[in-house]
Amino acid sequence: MVLAALLLTFISWQAYTRQPLLYPPGQTIAGVPVGGLEPASAAEKVAAAYALPVEIRYAETSIQVSPAGLGFTLDMEAMLDQAEAALHGSFWDSLWNRAPGPVDVPLQAQVSTEAIRAFLAEEISPRYDQPPVPALPRPADPLFTQPRPGTAFDLDQAVDDLSRALLSRTEREVPLAVREVQPARIDIQNLQILLEQILVVSGYSGLAEIYIQDQGSGEVIHFAWQQGSQVPQHISFSAASIIKIPIMVSVYRRLPEPAPETVLVLLREMIEQSDNAASDRVAQLVLDPNLAPLQVTEDMRALELKNTFWGGYFYLGAPLLQRFETPANLRADISTDPDVYSQTTPGDTGWLLGEIDRCAKGAESALTAAWPGEITQAECAQMIDLLWGDHLPQLIQAGLPEGTRFAHKHGWAVDAFDGLLHNMADAGVVYSPGGDYVITVFFYQSSQLLFDPGNELFTRLSQAVYQYFQIPR
Repeated sequence: MVLAALLLTFISWQAYTRQPLLYPPGQTIAGVPVGGLEPASAAEKVAAAYALPVEIRYAETSIQVSPAGLGFTLDMEAMLDQAEAALHGSFWDSLWNRAPGPVDVPLQAQVSTEAIRAFLAEEISPRYDQPPVPALPRPADPLFTQPRPGTAFDLDQAVDDLSRALLSRTEREVPLAVREVQPARIDIQNLQILLEQILVVSGYSGLAEIYIQDQGSGEVIHFAWQQGSQVPQHISFSAASIIKIPIMVSVYRRLPEPAPETVLVLLREMIEQSDNAASDRVAQLVLDPNLAPLQVTEDMRALELKNTFWGGYFYLGAPLLQRFETPANLRADISTDPDVYSQTTPGDTGWLLGEIDRCAKGAESALTAAWPGEITQAECAQMIDLLWGDHLPQLIQAGLPEGTRFAHKHGWAVDAFDGLLHNMADAGVVYSPGGDYVITVFFYQSSQLLFDPGNELFTRLSQAVYQYFQIPR
């Protein structure tokens, strides 16, 4: 009986060691069913499952990619070893005819994030990302080309998502997180290029000086142009009615708060109606009855505006109180034969308007720094309101959309000697949805400046500047 038992045990052991290596029903390796298969066949099935392409979706475009090309490798030997260890169960279980149950062998694989990142950066991004197109000056046109946003995907997120997809048997689709990319902000120097193109295309043969200041960034373009090329800026021009901006500043410096209504009426007539008699009257009433123009000039010197002065009242026959020499009117290279009674430069006027606007907004301003407590934010806001009342549907205003707030003062004068128009100017602050800006434009022509062509050129320049400030930045 003992020998029989030993013989039976030996036979059972032989059967146990010789039984075929077949995985039991329900067996999985890396999530792939391999029940009833030998290890070699199971390995082929698992490899085939994970060799299926991963699908990358860029918006509406689908791109299929081989896992091997992304640095994905299966550790098949380790998974088969783990599956075989549980394949037969123990000899005791086999002896009592207890078959081993199925086991789930987890995926063992390596993913190279470096290979994934390189593939995305070198293959997907160059082919499918769309670079944004900035606005650019358009030749022979007072406008810019329309900017176009681009597209790009989140590279870091794509690497993580693609790594997870490679390790999944079922979730093999990777939608890329595509975002819109706005064009880079167009440089303000491109605006100057466009304005110069407009002057060239127009055939304007006179002298122009233009000052633009972005009230948000503080960026400035300032250039002078004559007969198709740049000339040094800071040219002295006859101020004409533009001098009423410095007069207004000097008056507000000395006004009590609240300002008397009689003075406000005169100020409105001076700015809104460009009334010369009102200008003289308010200066005599608030400043000095005889020397008010010199006080205005002193105030401009206190602000370091060395090229702006008022040398005598507006009324006919008013004496010239003082002859002023300035860096601008002493230039030997270029002259506009400026009025000895009042002169300024586009830079002086533009800078002063910018300081009034900053003061009105409660920002740091040269006006409040020069005269603490004498000019307040409320008074600066009143100055802006007065300038807004200069409703002129021509010059810079003609190039702005209807309803745009434009606080400005215009000025031109017919020459007393030849009866011709030689100077046109407009200067103000534009309040636009895309940002506030100062714009000052002065024209001079020694022969004759025809109003209609000059007005049309003002309009085209204004359109270009307004559009520039509406470009997303």
